[in-house]
Amino acid sequence: PSMYCKSETCRGHTRYRRSASSTGRDINFNGSTITPGMQRDSMSVEFGTGEAQGVLVNDVICFNPSTNASVTNNLWAKDPASKFATDQPGCLSMQFMAATDLS
Repeated sequence: PSMYCKSETCRGHTRYRRSASSTGRDINFNGSTITPGMQRDSMSVEFGTGEAQGVLVNDVICFNPSTNASVTNNLWAKDPASKFATDQPGCLSMQFMAATDLS
């Protein structure tokens, strides 16, 4: 969940703060960067007994060097032009929903 999510469910989890990331950026469904102050796309996902609402974000996710980073390294080796590939070993560029409400 995002830091903007204030529900009890969200507070029970580590929350994501896009502004604390040097690589994070707010995006729309098509991957375009959001201009500050402009309206942005949001989404809602229903599952089992609950619902998640949120906004879309792109960020670079890096795995701890002590973990097996072969998946990310193999992805980069197979297709360095992949939208997931980065110039950092053990890292992936990810697009995901940052939940603003969980119920």
